[in-house]
Amino acid sequence: MPKTETEASATMLEFHVDPQTCIGCVACADAYGQIFKMVGDKAVAYAAAAAGSVRPSKVIQCCPVDAIQLVAGEMDQGEEEVRSLPLVDGWEQEWARHRHETEDLLERERRYGRVLHLLREQKGWRLRIELPRTIPNHRLVYMYGIQRQAPEYEYTVEQVGPATLSVRARLADAKLRFLGGKINSFPNSFKVDYRFPEPIGAWYRRLYEGGIEIYAFKEGVLDTDAHLRAAMVAHAA
Repeated sequence: MPKTETEASATMLEFHVDPQTCIGCVACADAYGQIFKMVGDKAVAYAAAAAGSVRPSKVIQCCPVDAIQLVAGEMDQGEEEVRSLPLVDGWEQEWARHRHETEDLLERERRYGRVLHLLREQKGWRLRIELPRTIPNHRLVYMYGIQRQAPEYEYTVEQVGPATLSVRARLADAKLRFLGGKINSFPNSFKVDYRFPEPIGAWYRRLYEGGIEIYAFKEGVLDTDAHLRAAMVAHAA
């Protein structure tokens, strides 16, 4: 039986790019080409996405100037904390096949926000904080049937000093937060206070494939939107 218009819209996510706010940095078209494309020097949302195919908050956070809005479909909400998970039948055999895999030490550092890269830009800096590529190899992961894929994070950035930004990130999935308190070197959240070489003025943040990226411009720099667009377009080329 065909779905009604109301039912069909509930299964689709539609986004809108505010043309007045968009700076044409190509971030959304680069990360979600199935939804966004460039028309001239502005991004437009040309297609809807099936609910569940993308995380709306992640799509929105790919834009460094907050030009993207969700106009149809449901925004992913913060999940309530999980107090227990059901066991998966036959998990012992799966764990036996993987139990001797060694821990990636670089992955461990990513879980604490310790893998950072500071790159110089013409008027400031680009800070990249790498996020984990997978979750730890642990028997509880197999016991509860958790997929070992890159975990998603919720994050905030706040300026706490003339040259310092504070980044807080937390596992978005409540199931993973449940595991985070029970597996060594797998914290539910991390906090990074980063001090730039000089005082900063305007700064922008976004999620990119692999982590959190922050563009920070030196104090006193004017027309930072234009500088941001030029830098991001150059990196996307």
